[in-house]
Amino acid sequence: MQEELNVMQERKVWHLVDLPPNIDPIGCRWVFALKRNEMGEVVRYKARLVGQVFSDSDFAACRDDRVSMGRQIIFIGQAPIMWRTFKKKCISLSTIEAEFIALTEAAKEMTWFDRILGECRDRKIIEEIQEKSTLC
Repeated sequence: MQEELNVMQERKVWHLVDLPPNIDPIGCRWVFALKRNEMGEVVRYKARLVGQVFSDSDFAACRDDRVSMGRQIIFIGQAPIMWRTFKKKCISLSTIEAEFIALTEAAKEMTWFDRILGECRDRKIIEEIQEKSTLC
């Protein structure tokens, strides 16, 4: 692992900077899975970043117009990176319908965020790391 980090530093993949005062670094978690063949030998190391969306709904929570409210929070690893509270655009007739709408909104947010992350990742670097880890 250290060898791969050294190669990235030599190729100037990133520039290390000092952390500003009163700022905490955001942690994240990579989940590693081992792909094995029929003999039980490790064929490939597979890594992915874990993202989670939590959603909550209040049926007719706003007393003025009886519109349901929704809340969402997105985590990458253990760090919250996006959260919002919103009034729903449609009126739900039951708590189950309000929860279904909140679930749909959460799925849309996570799909959008997954696409943004996909655009930000440099896939060549990830593939290179996977190839080198397979050789080890």
